[in-house]
Amino acid sequence: MGVDPREVRALAARFGLRLTKARGQHFLTDPRWIRAIVDCAEVTPEDGVLEIGPGLGVLTAPLAERAGRVVAVEIDARLIDALGVLFSDRPNVTIVHADFLALDLPSLLAAYFPPGMPLKVVANLPYYITSPILFRLLEGGVEFRSITVMVQKEVAERLVARPGTKAYGMLTASVARYATPRRCFDVPAGAFFPPPRVASTVVHLAPYASPRYADCADGYAMLVAVSFQSRRKTLANNLRQAFPTFDVDWGAWLSAHGFDPRVRGEALSPDDFCRLGAALFALVGGASR
Repeated sequence: MGVDPREVRALAARFGLRLTKARGQHFLTDPRWIRAIVDCAEVTPEDGVLEIGPGLGVLTAPLAERAGRVVAVEIDARLIDALGVLFSDRPNVTIVHADFLALDLPSLLAAYFPPGMPLKVVANLPYYITSPILFRLLEGGVEFRSITVMVQKEVAERLVARPGTKAYGMLTASVARYATPRRCFDVPAGAFFPPPRVASTVVHLAPYASPRYADCADGYAMLVAVSFQSRRKTLANNLRQAFPTFDVDWGAWLSAHGFDPRVRGEALSPDDFCRLGAALFALVGGASR
């Protein structure tokens, strides 16, 4: 049984559903954009797809047509019965009623996907928990071939931002350790029911086989956190505030490592965060900030 995205209103009425703003429920209703998301994800019959927040299954249906297997995790108990009916004739679709952020991700995937099946994530993420979900996927110890998600446009801009730009920040630098993000396309508000008040963008992330900068992981994370503590301040001032008990001329310290003493955190590339972060960790160790 397919799910016609143009009938979302009728489906919601049929199952007595009222969309909940607290869970960011905005369902796609335009088939063109749904097909575009599946195309961006490059799903093949060999792939297993993890979908987070399927709603009424308008994205689940085309994924099931292309993928070998789809596991859709839905937190809203009101939607579980509806999804069970809508996909009762789809043997390659499994609906899991759970809070994705509370799941043991490796155990979930081992339970529902055959060993060795290439895994991809495709989801229209609730915008209010985008970052926690992304990092759960990137840091969860699972090798995904790709992660294709719809996010708030400003989040997408931060994910793909370059050093020195306004959008470049903690999210950009943190994700850079795990994956290469690519912006696919924007989705107009009119493609949803109900229309969101923010613009939306689909982003494709290609995770690395193993996290980059493993040899400087602690320092990398420490320096990223310090650098964006206050964007208006120079990195030297942020370091001074973060480590007040250390008698260090931070401007001179930066100069000694080849950086302008007036540099700001947003000017540092991921390679810079690794090199300078390793030096910082060697200096301050696990000092609390």
